[in-house]
Amino acid sequence: MLDRLTSLEVFAKVAAIGSLSGAARAMGLSQTMATKHVAALEARLGTKLFHRTTRRLSITEAGRSYLESSERILADMEAADAAVARERVEPRGLLRVNVPVVFGTRQIAPAIAEFSERHPEVTVELGTESFPAQASPVTGDERDRVYTEQATRYPGFAEYQEKTDRIIPVVELRRQ
Repeated sequence: MLDRLTSLEVFAKVAAIGSLSGAARAMGLSQTMATKHVAALEARLGTKLFHRTTRRLSITEAGRSYLESSERILADMEAADAAVARERVEPRGLLRVNVPVVFGTRQIAPAIAEFSERHPEVTVELGTESFPAQASPVTGDERDRVYTEQATRYPGFAEYQEKTDRIIPVVELRRQ
């Protein structure tokens, strides 16, 4: 059994373009698959939606009526998808990152532009400070992530290591 929503989409596209092969190309389907979707709708409804000849395809009166309803349904589905997408949880807020100077300028700073483009609601504050292993870089300024040459323990925070393709120790700092 074919997916009814896809069949509605194929039907609406065939009606808009006026061609099964054109609709199939536009949707990335084979002509055979587009034909099966339209045929499945016609079988389910018990009526022809299109008049077909070897040279021409035209919508029937029943097809016109069904098209109006189909277009409303498809528009409602698009609206529902868009509403949910708008409410999708996007990262937002301030992200403070502290890294050694050389690593920060060579590796992290170039990646911030791409990150900011993908997550426009996040403000990134990059700190390039050197600090001794015993010092807590978060005591005064609360960094969210500290990229270190060695993962070290910071009092009052949980620690974990994260591996990247370059195997860089990362300490995520969370209040306990």
